[in-house]
Amino acid sequence: WLHNELPVRVAKQVTKIDKLPYGLCLMPSVRKVRHWYKDSFLKLTRCPYPKTIEQAEEYTRMLEDLFERHDGTLMTMAKGVHELKAELKTDHHDITEFLDLHEHLDSFYTNRIGIRLLAGHHLEITKEPRKGYAGLILKTTSPATITKDATDNATQVCYSAYG
Repeated sequence: WLHNELPVRVAKQVTKIDKLPYGLCLMPSVRKVRHWYKDSFLKLTRCPYPKTIEQAEEYTRMLEDLFERHDGTLMTMAKGVHELKAELKTDHHDITEFLDLHEHLDSFYTNRIGIRLLAGHHLEITKEPRKGYAGLILKTTSPATITKDATDNATQVCYSAYG
């Protein structure tokens, strides 16, 4: 499943970058990230479906390389936003008001989290098992507790910001 799913998700990232508004997609740092995703897509699609242990190990090594390669995506995209600010000369433009830009970036980062979760989980299940975990998943995780903690945290932020 992963062998088929990752190239689709990575290709969507290239498309999401191409659709970034206000010329963000043209900034040098963003072009660099686009190149990383395009190259990753090509590597993923050229890698045959693993049918042997050796091929599975080769696929895992490739995923490790891609996972590490994309470590810098967050900072490089942030640099691209700074490049856009400089390009727009933010004296006249407040980039925080570009809501559609934020929506595009949120979508990009949400998809990135999904890709890294899938790839990271695969990489973890190929390693020595950690007690209490199944891959990246802590077996005792309580979604209800996480939701309550997030709600409490958001409430605190709202009180701090708005009283």
